[in-house]
Amino acid sequence: MLNKLLLVPAIIVTMSRLSFAQISVTPLSLYIHSPSNIASLQVSNDYQEVREISISFDFGYLSSDEDGNQVMVYDDTVAFYSYGLNDYLKAFPRKFLLTPGSSQTVRVQVRKMSRKQDGVYWNRIIVSSNEVVKHIGNSFISGGIGTKINYVLKHNIPVFYRKGNVNTGLELLKYETCVNNEKLKVLVSLARKGNSPFNGSVNAGLFDSKHNEVACHQQTTVVYFKRVQKIELDLPDGDLDAGDYILELTYRTSRKDIPAYDLVQSDPVKYKIHVAVD
Repeated sequence: MLNKLLLVPAIIVTMSRLSFAQISVTPLSLYIHSPSNIASLQVSNDYQEVREISISFDFGYLSSDEDGNQVMVYDDTVAFYSYGLNDYLKAFPRKFLLTPGSSQTVRVQVRKMSRKQDGVYWNRIIVSSNEVVKHIGNSFISGGIGTKINYVLKHNIPVFYRKGNVNTGLELLKYETCVNNEKLKVLVSLARKGNSPFNGSVNAGLFDSKHNEVACHQQTTVVYFKRVQKIELDLPDGDLDAGDYILELTYRTSRKDIPAYDLVQSDPVKYKIHVAVD
């Protein structure tokens, strides 16, 4: 007879806003302002078992590929040394246990950045959750080896730190438009201005030659450096009559899910794009 050996392979699942996640983290974005330099996260356990929670940090930011598909960038060392908060972030507590139905407040602090220029700096906060490994004891099984899968769930949320005087804006570099699959598809190449990422939303309205609005769409917009944004407008009856149209894009530093106080403000940025349909 052999002593039972329990192998616990860990499967890591990363999530940001998945509704079925049974460890919840609020808020979904953390904004810290100088001179207070501190903010809080609330971590709650909706499991029916004790969960082990750990807090870590990683540098990354949202960008896109050339087709406008969103991607996360984690390997930009130049941006990391210029804008990363890793060496300045602290979390209290970093590790803790959560019993079923309980919550824990985590304080996130930014240490003084006196040598850094004014601007917005950022990072990612990783909240990891896994089952507490129980003591195996001296039980025996035929064959000698047992296995168990331990899922490690990871919430990955952004944290922004605002230091001193900050400003932001947008520049439209180029664009492409096409009508396809009952939609007007637009690829807009954007570059941020100022010392802060542009965080807000865009309103897109398509107007005919008589200035009647024939289609509209709204979505959020985050530009850390440069990115290609994909905007799709559903078309009436799935198509457009031949003729000339104007697509009006209005970018604002406002979002329904983030208080205005936490967003670096700028004047609205408006662009008009000519769309010709043959």
